[in-house]
Parts: sequence; structure tokens; C-alpha cells
Amino acid sequence: MIMYPMDIPATSISAVSGGFCTVNHELDLLGVLVLSTGAGGGVIRDIVFRVTPPMSIGDERHLLACIAAGLMVFLVAPRIASGRKRSFGSQG
Repeated sequence: MIMYPMDIPATSISAVSGGFCTVNHELDLLGVLVLSTGAGGGVIRDIVFRVTPPMSIGDERHLLACIAAGLMVFLVAPRIASGRKRSFGSQG
């Protein structure tokens, strides 16, 4: 019970990480959401460790956190990447 308050933020951080990987490969919104949910929600981890049902399916708060993080990454990451290119391009 003590670890649960840290579970949703940890899931969201993992989903953001998975989402940034998809944005680097220029995938669309569906690709971002699939990888954010699969990697961030721990579906892949739960399948490997044979946990049924996967945590993000058994508790919808995990799934909602992954979807929200994936949408945030999809909307914000291109702006971050374009700002980074501009700042590095002007130095060199």
C-alpha cells in the first residue's frame, strides 16, 4: 500500500520514455500510444513474467496514465526537438 502512490508516476515516466522513442522514429499517434501503453504500462513486462491480467488492464488508472503520457509526448516532443535543432544549429 505504501508503494502505490509512486506506482502511477513511475508508470507515466516509463510511458513518456517509450513515447519519446517512437517520436524519434517519426511514428504517428497510434504508434506512440501503442508503445507508451506496451512499454510504460508494463504489458510487455507482465507478459514476460506471466502476470495475468496485465497491470494496465487490471487497473484502468495505469492505462489512463499511459494514454495521457503518450498524448503529451506526441504533442510536446516535436516542439522540443525543433527547439533543440535550432539551438544547436546556431552554435555550429
